[in-house]
Amino acid sequence: MAETTEMQAMQAMQAKTPQCLDQQLLGQSVLKWHPSRLLSGWSEMSQALPSSEYLSAMHGLIKRIAQLQSTHEQPHGPIDDPEILLPLVLPEAQAVLQQSPHLFEPGKTEPDKTEPDKAEPGKTEPDKAEPDKAEPDKTEPDKTEPGKADLNGSFPPQAACWKHPVQPIRNLAAWLLWRLAQDSHETMQLLEGIAAQISTDRQIWHSGIVRLVACLEVQTAQTPFSLDLVTLQANSPGLPSDCFVQIQASLLGQQTLTVKALLQRLASQLITTAPLQPFLAGFPVDLLVPQHAWQSGHLRVRLELAFIPTPSLNLDLTAYEPTDSLPTVKFTDPMWLERHITTVVEDQLTQVLLQQKKEAVDPTRDQTTEQALGTASREDALMTIVRQSCAAIDELQRSLTLASRTFAQQVLPLDALALRVLWGINRTAYQVMQWLSGVQVRLLQPQQGWTTGTLRLAIHLVIRTPEQAWRFDVVQRCLTSALPAVAEDAIVQLGNEGFQLLPLSDLATEIWQQVSQTTPEMLLLCSETEVNVTIAASPGQLGVLQLQTAFEFTASGNFSEA
Repeated sequence: MAETTEMQAMQAMQAKTPQCLDQQLLGQSVLKWHPSRLLSGWSEMSQALPSSEYLSAMHGLIKRIAQLQSTHEQPHGPIDDPEILLPLVLPEAQAVLQQSPHLFEPGKTEPDKTEPDKAEPGKTEPDKAEPDKAEPDKTEPDKTEPGKADLNGSFPPQAACWKHPVQPIRNLAAWLLWRLAQDSHETMQLLEGIAAQISTDRQIWHSGIVRLVACLEVQTAQTPFSLDLVTLQANSPGLPSDCFVQIQASLLGQQTLTVKALLQRLASQLITTAPLQPFLAGFPVDLLVPQHAWQSGHLRVRLELAFIPTPSLNLDLTAYEPTDSLPTVKFTDPMWLERHITTVVEDQLTQVLLQQKKEAVDPTRDQTTEQALGTASREDALMTIVRQSCAAIDELQRSLTLASRTFAQQVLPLDALALRVLWGINRTAYQVMQWLSGVQVRLLQPQQGWTTGTLRLAIHLVIRTPEQAWRFDVVQRCLTSALPAVAEDAIVQLGNEGFQLLPLSDLATEIWQQVSQTTPEMLLLCSETEVNVTIAASPGQLGVLQLQTAFEFTASGNFSEA
């Protein structure tokens, strides 16, 4: 009886709905944010890319420190004192210093620039802050890679939300949701909902689904609202901060945590994503609602946990196929596995170093790290470099993003593996995510007329053994028969008349350029690799796995001649 009363009280608390705009008006409203110091500062920081030589030297130093920590442990644990490490890694630290001499010359307080940064606030492409994977040895690292500069011209105009500080609320909500899910596979799972148990006293536990609710809040005097980014509805209050949560099958749920502790851990991970930082902290905006005047207010993204009770944890809401019809997959080629883990770790380390670099030149601080280093002695500068390297190692060890990317080290059912692949490709760019979901286009194929419909990039995981084969659609999460057939030499037109025409093959090239720059490990799946395949209780079979892609077009029934 007490358990029922407690659950009813918890559900009643979550059922209270805050004041919100009418849903129809919400879909038609527009937000405009100010070119505040915070936003323009991070826009400028996205230009502060270190050289490939600096990144290479830092990789060498961090690799050396990791080797020492694994072979020279002290009684209390690995060597992590920079003063102990510096004499042992002096050549590597000096190599890093040689790639940043301008930081340490007497009298210097700011990095030298051959050209002043003339980027206007809100005009900077956020993805330029991402590391350069495709061409690490280029002589001109500040130039945008081929195929990336004009990428937005080949994608829907709502793709670049960060560039344009005037956005429809629905477009901004979609972009923010993608940015949140980009963090880790675990965050994406929580946004969708995951099996869990909750309790207020750690004595009586309730089974159900816990979901991460990201709320877009805009506070104005006349029409404040709080919007659930997933449902696009007014959000209800979440679980109380002192409620206990046990999440099943998640890196986040290895122990019982309070809602407050879990949200703090998620926020600490998300805050390292530069474009999200202003939204999590909040900043001033203007809101224009149809039939209303402009209103000034404040915007922020707030995180909560919601709970949906279910009869039993045995109810798996994420199962898209009967478990006995899908195989379990284990990657077995040791050389391929070594290449995969090396690619992931090196790329993730580069992203950590880039984040450190951006934080070092954060213009919102009174004195940046680089300014401090500019007035430091050579010995102090070397010590700071070693200290930053230790911090990068610590960040890698705690990174949920890294843990999500190393899926090849695990034994996974095919549908679970497909979710990891989907997350990996989705996170490469907002535009790529849009193409996986489907984009309205006009298509012209040889020997056909112009056709209007939805074009999407279909991604299939194909597994073959001597006795059986499976083809799994990663996006639609189901077994399928064959890849769709759209002529590779077709022409695509985006949006209304006047938008760019481009060959379908060029679009595919641009998408895979984005994948190679952000998640290069996905390219390793495009070639056949050895796996061990197990079905139910049957003995394992040797087979091969391969990622295959093609465009799929669904006509809407509206036809027009060019």
